Amino acid sequence: MDSSTREAYRRTFNTPDGKAVLTDILNDLGLYSAQIETPGEVALQNYARKLLFKLGAWREANIFLLTQGFMELPWEDQTNNEEAP
Repeated sequence: MDSSTREAYRRTFNTPDGKAVLTDILNDLGLYSAQIETPGEVALQNYARKLLFKLGAWREANIFLLTQGFMELPWEDQTNNEEAP
């Protein structure tokens, strides 16, 4: 992907509305789902990853940052008022 297209993706999704829409799209594509069972669901989840790749976020250099972000989220057994470890 050329840099002008990547920048267009970033401009589109780097606003409050764009972030809300990107979240909705990624959710619809099953990125956050733990129950991916059919080949179609796998394909949709892979497209969510491709979309993040097009934005420049889904890349090997970001593995630690992505993992760090996950570890800072509230745990399933915590309320939103508690701090994550």
